[in-house]
Amino acid sequence: MKREVKRVVVLSLKIFPMALYVMNPNKFRACEFLIWFHEGERGDKIIVFADNLFVLVEYAMKLRKPMIYGATSHLGRTKILQAFKTSRDVNTIFLSKEKYTKGETRKALYCITR
Repeated sequence: MKREVKRVVVLSLKIFPMALYVMNPNKFRACEFLIWFHEGERGDKIIVFADNLFVLVEYAMKLRKPMIYGATSHLGRTKILQAFKTSRDVNTIFLSKEKYTKGETRKALYCITR
């Protein structure tokens, strides 16, 4: 039993600092401000990339913005990208870097960011 407890403690000591680093409230506030400034003041289109899926989902949900990641269906991706390209209602999307490396999304993003 001691070995299992030690393993859990060591694992939690490794994971907690990383979780604190990626979910740093100052980083969230900075991201929120940059989105507010570029959307509101300048009217820019913004793509926010995230390496960590947990961070991607949390930021997108808290800021109420659409997100594209591995579990997003092809139809969902297409709708989000089309709304991002054409609509004034969707000015920011959150994108996982994993999904960005796939071919069809890269082509769509190239057209969007041109």
